[in-house]
Amino acid sequence: MAKAMLIDTDLCLDCNACTVECKRNNQVPVGQGIAWTRMEEYEVGTFPAVKTYFIKRACNHCTEASCLNVCPTGAISRPDGVHVVINQEWCIGCGYCTQACPFGIPHFGDPKGSAQKCRFCYGTKADDEPTACAAACPFGAITFGERDQLIQAGRARVEQLRQKGKANATLYGEKELGGLNVLYVLADRPAAYGLPENPKVSTARVGANWLSGIATAGILAFIPFYALFKRKEALAVETGGKEAKESEE
Repeated sequence: MAKAMLIDTDLCLDCNACTVECKRNNQVPVGQGIAWTRMEEYEVGTFPAVKTYFIKRACNHCTEASCLNVCPTGAISRPDGVHVVINQEWCIGCGYCTQACPFGIPHFGDPKGSAQKCRFCYGTKADDEPTACAAACPFGAITFGERDQLIQAGRARVEQLRQKGKANATLYGEKELGGLNVLYVLADRPAAYGLPENPKVSTARVGANWLSGIATAGILAFIPFYALFKRKEALAVETGGKEAKESEE
């Protein structure tokens, strides 16, 4: 069964224990602006009725993963069949994954220029072992387990929040992009947490970039041949075609 995580934003206190343990477990360089998981804070409303929400942001390991589809080198794959991983050795830093991701997750900062993001602790944890961030959370805001079971737990939690007066509470990720492997219990609408209400597999801009790149490559490849043609044409005019003919012979 597919392993996933359930993040209960209503329990999160922005302590950053998850980000610290993620760096330690995955040996993510410190001081280079690289964070495979990070905390974000959002404020909703106007004073004095202002609400503050915290959310842990990292790769959601989408079933319909745009980043995987657009990677030109095959650096992005699902080595365990579920979770999306970037092979830094194969990454050329083209940035297509960042443009395609509806959450804007893959980012740069590595000295090698390769894309960075959460690997769901692939290669550092056993398949049935909780991810580093889930194990580190002191408030139980991150739960690791079977996706189907987490969906049931998430639905129950949303119902609790609604009974407490949080009418907009929702479970995010159950069906979005074919189903995310990182689910969220939200106490408000997705937009309040900086999440797209209806994320799409966005490859349009990337497709345009590919076409632009192909066109540019074609033009650059044609320039030497065009220059040679123009040189021979000019030479033919200057010599009446004699030297041009001799050069061909």
